[in-house]
Amino acid sequence: MSPTPEPSASAPSLRPLRVALVDVPMSLMGVAEGDEPWVSRFVHARLYGLDDAFRPVPSVAASLPVVSVDGLTWTIRIRDDVTFHDGSRVAAADAAFSLELLRSPACIQAEALCRIAREHLVSVATPDPMTLVLSLDQPFAPLLADVLAEA
Repeated sequence: MSPTPEPSASAPSLRPLRVALVDVPMSLMGVAEGDEPWVSRFVHARLYGLDDAFRPVPSVAASLPVVSVDGLTWTIRIRDDVTFHDGSRVAAADAAFSLELLRSPACIQAEALCRIAREHLVSVATPDPMTLVLSLDQPFAPLLADVLAEA
């Protein structure tokens, strides 16, 4: 028997990770069904994530949303250091596109997600390139975990 090699201070070599999927995703746009949710999580960053205690954590958003006193207006700043694969900057209009898609009859994501967006999001605005303003029909605290951390 040979002795166990001593630990090395050098970084391990990077190798590709290959994953088997049961189904071929029909779209990279959403969380519809089959393996699409898993593939989508590697392709798209979300405005927010959830930590191990299911608390919202900013991802593409710069911070937690600023919610108006009446709970009907949510203002979200987009981080200015987030880019797409081609190096172009992610802007509020990109997040607005995703949220408008959820509200549309053509929504291809999970039906529950589309329904929540249709029922509660009245409008999505971008007053400047890095600010997203959501108007709700009534206060709806689960919007952060149910929609903004998923879309």
